[in-house]
Amino acid sequence: MQSPYPDILFHFTKLAGLKAILNDQGFRPGYSTETINNNGADRKFAAPMVSFCDLRLSELPTHMRKYGKFGIGMTKEWALINGLNPVAYVNKNSEFTNNLLHGLQGIHSLLTAATGLTDYATANQLNKDYMNLMNVQRYIKNYEGILERKNKKAKHYRFADEREWRYVLPLNSVAVWPFVPESDINDPTKKQTHKDLLEPYRLTYNVSDVKYIIVAAERNVKPMREHIESLVNLSAPDKEHLLARILTAAQIEADM
Repeated sequence: MQSPYPDILFHFTKLAGLKAILNDQGFRPGYSTETINNNGADRKFAAPMVSFCDLRLSELPTHMRKYGKFGIGMTKEWALINGLNPVAYVNKNSEFTNNLLHGLQGIHSLLTAATGLTDYATANQLNKDYMNLMNVQRYIKNYEGILERKNKKAKHYRFADEREWRYVLPLNSVAVWPFVPESDINDPTKKQTHKDLLEPYRLTYNVSDVKYIIVAAERNVKPMREHIESLVNLSAPDKEHLLARILTAAQIEADM
């Protein structure tokens, strides 16, 4: 029986972002703002990540209308080897969501109270346990909620339809905050500071891991071919591999 899940994960971005991925032979993590709603109580934060969708080509048109028509498709084997993980979708009205968020808040309160402990080993262990649980929060998303894209809001958007996978920077990444408040992302100066700290980090790949390179329309094919040909760090066979993977969003929308 054929699996309902494809063997490819797609990442969508702008044209400049796609070119950067090809230039670097890797994905640059960015702080993505997330809101987890628990029946009216919102928990907002930003975490350093790269997002992908676990969708078939035939399912991409709807997704591209929201997230853009430039993207890259990677093998799922590459994703598994590199520690990507499917997002866990939660219902804002469920006991699980309520218990998780209240439990995290409770542990944070205990940790705050423990800052005066002279037993530093206990205090450090509490901090590690809290961060390990907080890490779970970086992999959850509401099943349904408000989607904001290009200054537009969809009030009852079903996020689970995206079948999102995430690469999230490890908790012990040097000089990088595993979480930052939403206010930092809304402040251009602070946002740039966090972005600069992420600059050394890449989610790398081999050219053989690339299954598709998606551009918006036929007019974008020639410039993309020229860009790939200009990549001095790639061998001729690697360039041929990438050139053969170019597909247009218009083709997908018309044929799939």
